[in-house]
Amino acid sequence: SLLEDLFLLEIGTQRVFPLYIGKEAFRNLPNLRVLDLGFNNILLLDLLSFAGLQRLTILRL
Repeated sequence: SLLEDLFLLEIGTQRVFPLYIGKEAFRNLPNLRVLDLGFNNILLLDLLSFAGLQRLTILRL
């Protein structure tokens, strides 16, 4: 799928409250290298939210 080729995902500054990022939320994005979640009101972040993101090099919270 096209999502599997995604390199950069910017969903920062959504100002959604509350924001819950669940277990393996990004599991279908194996090639993701940059994930921007900055400037969000993250209420809950599961320990396994980023499981499977082996190529992730930049994470903005």
